Amino acid sequence: MLTPLDETIKTITAYGINHHTADAAVREKIAFSLAETASALTDCRRQTGVDEVVLLSTCNRSELYTVGDHSAHVAAWLAAYKHLDPAALAPLTFQVHNRDAIRHIYRVASGLDSLILGEPQILGQIKQAYRLGQQAGTIGSVLERLFQQSFAVAKQIRHSTAIGANNVSVAAAGVKLTHRFFDDHDRRTALIIGAGETAQLVAKYLKDTDIKRLIIANRTLAHAQKLAEEHGGFAISLEQLPAQLHEADIIIGAARSDCLLIHREHIKEALKRRRNRLQVLIDLAIPRNLDPAIDSLNQAFLYDVDDLAQIIDDNLKARQSAARQAEAIINLYSDDLIGWLRSKPQQQIVRKMRENANIIREQLLQESYRRLAHGEDPAHLLEQLSRKLTNKLLHNPSELIHAIPPDHKDWLAIIADTFKTETHENP
Repeated sequence: MLTPLDETIKTITAYGINHHTADAAVREKIAFSLAETASALTDCRRQTGVDEVVLLSTCNRSELYTVGDHSAHVAAWLAAYKHLDPAALAPLTFQVHNRDAIRHIYRVASGLDSLILGEPQILGQIKQAYRLGQQAGTIGSVLERLFQQSFAVAKQIRHSTAIGANNVSVAAAGVKLTHRFFDDHDRRTALIIGAGETAQLVAKYLKDTDIKRLIIANRTLAHAQKLAEEHGGFAISLEQLPAQLHEADIIIGAARSDCLLIHREHIKEALKRRRNRLQVLIDLAIPRNLDPAIDSLNQAFLYDVDDLAQIIDDNLKARQSAARQAEAIINLYSDDLIGWLRSKPQQQIVRKMRENANIIREQLLQESYRRLAHGEDPAHLLEQLSRKLTNKLLHNPSELIHAIPPDHKDWLAIIADTFKTETHENP
């Protein structure tokens, strides 16, 4: 195992809130929409002084991955940005650094840190976070390398272990939950709110149950129509939603929205029109689509993403065994990245040496062009150019060699080897 990162290497930090540290009611207060992520990234880097930052916000987590020596400022920034009390937020967050941060990001990308072990959606979400960071210009060489490697880690774990055995996702678990109430889906109507990736998966899994009727409600009607056509359903706009609620036995919220889309009064009216026939409501969204107060109504059974963790999974043991194999893969990749980070100071020295050499070369070349334009002999100019270039390039190394005490034979041997020369001791 490698030793801790050198102090000269800038700190990698993972900080935020997730399903391990806070419930859905808290997580929705910290959630970031896609529209606000770009400005949040720019503001975070400006206000905190970190060099690089990526923001991942899903139904189960809002986490910031940063590079720089000002990570302590990120907690204060998040509280201020979301208008929360820093003291109240602190116990609900986590923060890890360097190796632990690298391992955390790899575990997130691989589905090992998900509410449902091994769920595949998270990789698409972390790729989206990476693209948003690229667009905002907040990804540098360290996070670029880290995220590219996280994609490779997730791919290898998915292909070389059984972590992805069978359908394991929030969408699949939500549909599975409906079987606790209905064993006759071929006689039932389901309403899905949203038309994004999660909604698409919900529609697929519901169709696999032979659901009789499927309604898709979405802010952009064209997207709802496209999804409805794929699964033999029909589409409505969000404005039409209240009038259709009474028809649904199953209502699943999966839309990105900053505000509640269905309130308690909506479901109260729907139940009245249904003559109090039960409704199952499953909220897969963060921020939530469905009013938590709905749960106080008789015959309305409301669940959110946190409740899905309690669903029995017949293949959990097999995936836990795969998770142990995945952790070994993650450790190997973590060591590889840390090795790369350790090599970066040398890379920077070499790059600076080349930059300085090119500056010298360019200066001498421009001087020779000017003298050539004044009619000086080309052969004489080339001779001078080569001599000056040699002298200038070797000036600093020569001064360094002269400064080394004679008894430091190890240093002299390294320099002699570097310049392919030999040292001879005085007789």
